[in-house]
Amino acid sequence: MNTFSVVGIVIVFTIYILVDQVYLKRHLGIKSKYEWLFSVNRKTYAKIIDFLILILFIIIFLNLNSGSTFHTYSPVIRTSPMFGMFFLQNVNQGIEELLINRTEKSYYHKFLGSFMILVTFLILFVGERV
Repeated sequence: MNTFSVVGIVIVFTIYILVDQVYLKRHLGIKSKYEWLFSVNRKTYAKIIDFLILILFIIIFLNLNSGSTFHTYSPVIRTSPMFGMFFLQNVNQGIEELLINRTEKSYYHKFLGSFMILVTFLILFVGERV
């Protein structure tokens, strides 16, 4: 990992902590809500979508990291399904919170987290090319 990637990730993580913990939680009073994939409080359609994202991740990850394709792709490309899975699950859970509990506004935390995951992946991807 080069210096650009390390500095970029530290900056993004610092901004994320400041916005998430200081601004959203302390200043606006929006509490984050974390629920497991198969939590009882979640809607069935959201659980199914998260489960499909997980299955898709496993299939794509195994295709990129097994056999003759292992040395074809760079490490960032081979781990990209992981970033995609976390990004899509956060977006799915954020949309679920937006539709169900709009007044609690906990979906801001999910959307901020998904944005951070996307930016982190882009920093690693660009840092690999630099």
